[in-house]
Amino acid sequence: MQDITGAYLAYQVHPGHAGLVDEVIDWYDHAAAGIERTVLPCAADEYARRRWRRTAT
Repeated sequence: MQDITGAYLAYQVHPGHAGLVDEVIDWYDHAAAGIERTVLPCAADEYARRRWRRTAT
């Protein structure tokens, strides 16, 4: 048995499909629920950065 205390996610979404970021967020919220989470959206992807900031509050 292993006690998982954190999760890290790095990903890429094609700029033409930015709406998929919301699906990634929903999946990560479910897959890593209840543990400390870290995410690394692309620095150039302002849409994704805004969406992740919104979920952090």
